[in-house]
Amino acid sequence: MFLTFAFVYRYSFTRSASAVAASIYTVLVCSSWGAFCEFIQIWLPRDFNPLELAANMGAPVVVVALFYIFQR
Repeated sequence: MFLTFAFVYRYSFTRSASAVAASIYTVLVCSSWGAFCEFIQIWLPRDFNPLELAANMGAPVVVVALFYIFQR
């Protein structure tokens, strides 16, 4: 789910936007959202899982890396 979210967020930047700035914003916004979604589960009936936290925060990094690879 976070791979799709990060991909759509990164793809939403126009070509006039700096690729570096778009990548930084993607990692910051999407990783923060993933961490928030995982930490909120502490107060919900679901369990907090550190592996899911790592996956939620790592997905935007993977998407940014893929954008970098395919833009070259």
